[in-house]
Amino acid sequence: MELIPSPVTYFHNMDTEELRRIRVLDRVAPLLFSRTANPRPDRPDAPGPPTGPFIDFALSSPGQRLGTRSGRETT
Repeated sequence: MELIPSPVTYFHNMDTEELRRIRVLDRVAPLLFSRTANPRPDRPDAPGPPTGPFIDFALSSPGQRLGTRSGRETT
């Protein structure tokens, strides 16, 4: 599976319910970027993830490569 860049990206502040269009410079821009305050900013939910004041979420559009047949790529 590969991600398809979105032509527009929206930011959703989950704490205030603000929703606005934003500019993203990432090569594969997400459709939606959401953020909420982290209730435990000094402890990760599991070993390994970073800690910090926010929990971020991103939603992108998936593209799918199905494989090859007879040496030809099919999509």
